[in-house]
Amino acid sequence: MAGLHFVVFAMLMLVHVAQTIQVPNTLLFSRLAPVLQTFMAMRPKVTIKVTSGLSFEHSRALADGFLDAALLREPLKAAQPPDLCPSQLVWIGLPGFDVEKIEVLPLAHISGHCVYFREASALLDEAGIPWRSVYDCNTLEGIRTAVRSGLAIAAIPEEDCPEESLKLCHPRLPKLPIVHGRFKTAQNEPPVIVRQLLTTLRDALQPEGLAS
Repeated sequence: MAGLHFVVFAMLMLVHVAQTIQVPNTLLFSRLAPVLQTFMAMRPKVTIKVTSGLSFEHSRALADGFLDAALLREPLKAAQPPDLCPSQLVWIGLPGFDVEKIEVLPLAHISGHCVYFREASALLDEAGIPWRSVYDCNTLEGIRTAVRSGLAIAAIPEEDCPEESLKLCHPRLPKLPIVHGRFKTAQNEPPVIVRQLLTTLRDALQPEGLAS
């Protein structure tokens, strides 16, 4: 059976099964791992591989035929109901970081086409607030480390900020959007096994009581 490819979100991870998926963060993957194991146990001929990457990269991989499906993380549009795992983006910075006095705001962000950085920088531009990129890396932990050092501020999902003291609320900083997950398939009519896996994953990601 050919491999399946999924991208479960926008930040870091993918799955292969005689199919493939992408998963964004440790918390999400911890929720999906037992579901994937059960799915494969019930279908011995199905293999699932998990990988890590950005939504932009996986969108391109879908278009190029390297993935069968993806759950991409993207900003919630006005009046649009959230689909899967909605999360508020928040500004984080070292307590005492002087947002008011620092004219050009230093930003830390994930390398490449990161949706969090894209949204944050675009909103700063719209507000006429100068900024510069001072640090980029491939993990959220790296971003948090840069922020804890006082080197920069950053925009990340609220649940990925374990320290309440790092959250920045300042009138100079524009309000950030909510991001959510949305499944996308490479084919308009994907194979049955792909649809079955997507339904299983969607149920696992829904709040309790909302699963189909």
